[in-house]
Amino acid sequence: MATVKRYEDCASRLENRGYHPPTREYVDGLVEAMRRSGVEACWHSAVDPDCRALFPSKVIPNCHKDANFESFHYLIGRLHEIGRPVLSWYSLSHCIGLTEKHPDWQVVPMADESIPVPGRTSPEHLKRWCCVNTPYGKILPEFAAEVVRDVGFDGIWFDGASLADVSATNPGCLCAFCHERFHDDTGLELPTRADFSSRAFRLWINWRYERLMDVWKRIADTVHAVKPEATICFNNSRHRYENFPRWTTGIPMKKLGWDVVMAGELSLQVLQADFQIKMHRAYGCRRGAESWMPLCDHWNLWVPDIEPLPLEQGAVAALSAGGVASMGIGAHPKDVIGTLAAVQKAAAPLIPYKDGETVRYAAIWVSQQTQDFHDQLGRQFSWDAYHGANELCLHAHLQSSIVLNGTASRIETRSGFLFPMR
Repeated sequence: MATVKRYEDCASRLENRGYHPPTREYVDGLVEAMRRSGVEACWHSAVDPDCRALFPSKVIPNCHKDANFESFHYLIGRLHEIGRPVLSWYSLSHCIGLTEKHPDWQVVPMADESIPVPGRTSPEHLKRWCCVNTPYGKILPEFAAEVVRDVGFDGIWFDGASLADVSATNPGCLCAFCHERFHDDTGLELPTRADFSSRAFRLWINWRYERLMDVWKRIADTVHAVKPEATICFNNSRHRYENFPRWTTGIPMKKLGWDVVMAGELSLQVLQADFQIKMHRAYGCRRGAESWMPLCDHWNLWVPDIEPLPLEQGAVAALSAGGVASMGIGAHPKDVIGTLAAVQKAAAPLIPYKDGETVRYAAIWVSQQTQDFHDQLGRQFSWDAYHGANELCLHAHLQSSIVLNGTASRIETRSGFLFPMR
């Protein structure tokens, strides 16, 4: 058997998901695509899109009707035979296996006219969303540990790792558990509307940051207790082109320094990889930075004849900034081998330089306060400014880094510039 490469050292990473346990035919086709394209790492999913377990979980026993271990042992074994690590996809706030049994654990979003860009709030849509301030917040780390210990995955890529619904526009949560916990922690009643003139509301925003980061950290610690080498990625759910206030995600802008990968989404904006990877690196996570892009030319147009050049550009831009681009879903991997091979060929030569230090010249301060208060009405002035400062540096051929709250005072500025975006 080949030596399985560390996920963090892989130049190309392919996402796959499933609605049912993977078949042998599918796995054999995936392995063929990985061999022929040279793509170095893979995600699959131990759960269906609603995060119902596709294996017989003991932690969340409300599983898929065809749940089994054998399919995943075959999947992981075949990929390990060719030296490929494989992570499980999981959407952090999804868990229909629990919300069906405990409807009071569902996320109750702050979704009314006080939120500038309300998202999908139908009862059917919300059925899958489970609040981390309910007992789910304690169950989730154990489920994650089960995925790596019992199923055998090399780690987990947490999609939509926010405290909001999938659109990230409707912040959670107003459930009874959140009301009780917020009152216990602050002595105040939980606000039910967005109102930046309210002290309770401003405290609630920061309280949400603390609560979500507590869950992230406990997931990482619990998984590493059973498999220290496991890779944990958290998708930070923020895009420049989406016009919603970024505080809704519940994800702060501050250095974490944890033993995880900070991930995100380029979507179809592949040339924004430079800023996004540098922002992810600013979190100081020891496993590196990653951003995802879809294997398609237009949203929901999943066809085999994908134009590879934008994906190659995204891969090179991500690595040039010190991170790696992942890609996927849509067409079966064996139908897009040429595109996958092009991305691998473009990315692989840059891997030796991925973890190098940026030449210190300019710092762009991406401020938590600016995100929360300047863009409170849903406009994206601060994000346009962040990107604009980065693009100014790129056009002027100046090396730049992103810094977050609590680090700006330590920047060496004698030989460069500090752009405080306040």
